[in-house]
Amino acid sequence: MPRYKGWTVSEAIENGLTILHKTRDDVKITVLAAGKKGFLGIGKKQAEVDLKLNQKPQNKKKVGKATHKTPGTNVRRPNKKSITKRTKNTSNEKDVVIRQLGYYLADITEKMGIKTSITVDQASRNVVYSFNTEQEGALIGKHGRILNALQVLAQNYLEQRNCTRLKLMLDVGEYRENRKQTLERLAQNVARDALAQRKKVHLDAMPSFERKIIHAALASDKRVKTYSRGKEPRRYVIVEPLE
Repeated sequence: MPRYKGWTVSEAIENGLTILHKTRDDVKITVLAAGKKGFLGIGKKQAEVDLKLNQKPQNKKKVGKATHKTPGTNVRRPNKKSITKRTKNTSNEKDVVIRQLGYYLADITEKMGIKTSITVDQASRNVVYSFNTEQEGALIGKHGRILNALQVLAQNYLEQRNCTRLKLMLDVGEYRENRKQTLERLAQNVARDALAQRKKVHLDAMPSFERKIIHAALASDKRVKTYSRGKEPRRYVIVEPLE
């Protein structure tokens, strides 16, 4: 049987039971690792359990089909922030990872002293975690730096769980859409400056999804070209006039 993980032993057991469509009475539980708490997600290790199906004695009586409850889409932790997941199917391993990531982000924001609830929207491979809080500025940070840092942690989490095909986005209010419009205006202004001064213009370092917005905004402008330089996380866009 495979190992099942969670940020607590109880959560690891719940995740395993969800995947197996079983109850606690149906399995023998062995705790392999109790997990380890970290600080702001650093050094944190998950609990691991092994679930083995109990061998049921044969019964000559006819037994009807067993029915299993499908877990609801609202996931709540006692005394924790609300994490709501809107998806049709929550009984496979990918959905368990998505839910666990919500818990992981909730733990981090709690340690930051930010009260928030998290709504998870999944459409195919796109997953958006929307934070609902009255402390938006503290969670976003200057030019989105704190929110972007949280997104890097979330992406690293998915990579460790072999879910790299998922496209992840963290949002607060309508920050991402407003930021997109700001970057598109910035791209046009920088292009004008580059043409007027007849020289390259270097933008500040940005995460990859924001650099893509700059490239897309100027893709149809035949007077300039854009390209990225530097290494993550200090990679930046250059806008250069074409002769």
